[in-house]
Amino acid sequence: MSYRKERKKKLALIYVIGTLVVLITAAILIALLKSDKEKLRDEGIAEYKAGHYEEAIKLFKESLDENQLFSGKMDLDTRMYLGTAQLKLGQYREAEKTFIRVHKDNDGTLDDNKINTFLGICTAMQAFGYAKPETLIPQYEDAVKGGNYTALLYLAACYYETEDYEQMLQAYGDYITRVGMNTYVAYQLSSYYMNNGDYETAIGYVNDGLQSGDDLFIDKLQYNQVVYYEKKHDFNKAYELMNELYKNYADNVEFKAEYDYLYTRVNINPNPVNSIEEDEE
Repeated sequence: MSYRKERKKKLALIYVIGTLVVLITAAILIALLKSDKEKLRDEGIAEYKAGHYEEAIKLFKESLDENQLFSGKMDLDTRMYLGTAQLKLGQYREAEKTFIRVHKDNDGTLDDNKINTFLGICTAMQAFGYAKPETLIPQYEDAVKGGNYTALLYLAACYYETEDYEQMLQAYGDYITRVGMNTYVAYQLSSYYMNNGDYETAIGYVNDGLQSGDDLFIDKLQYNQVVYYEKKHDFNKAYELMNELYKNYADNVEFKAEYDYLYTRVNINPNPVNSIEEDEE
């Protein structure tokens, strides 16, 4: 075999190998660029908006497990949804871990103040099981003095646990002044006043929370709204509100019990089977 033929054979082999490498690389890139990540995320958001948070969490996690190039911003937003769904289900420790990751990965796309607020709510709602609330108060007071106003949520929770309600109300009031109203604060304050029989003040906070533009604790606020009308003996209004709320959260046991109770209040049989008149006869 001549040198020229040998050289052509080697060049042809190199070309074939090079072509195979390019095709394999292209196939890998296409696989990384195309996945079910976005589809799973969209399905999760649909479940989230329907109030099916457990299914939403499952889909969000599956979406995050999918490998796809250039999906950093999508994953960041998906994790924000995931943490919020966990928070709504009362999975405060898991939600805290998720929001810590969101805070770490945030490139300025998301509002840091909102992330910090959600982290604060997670900490506050865990009831400080790892330490006695009274021992945490000094460090949170120092944090507030240093300009960390999210710490006011921790302070309020500590004061509630220690039954220092005057200081709790002051902390929430300072938070509203410094940061603004949200559904978490509105829920805590409306619940406090309802438990103390001050329903007019309670409904004021309910309305403020519903108008805050935040939906994190919207279901709990709407439930307090129902309770307000029930306490005022306006059962028709209470049932009307509860009917809408129950449609959105049909899996909530507490909501179902309230719905069933109110249903009996507005659907009283005017001709009971065993009436007083029949008994007298």
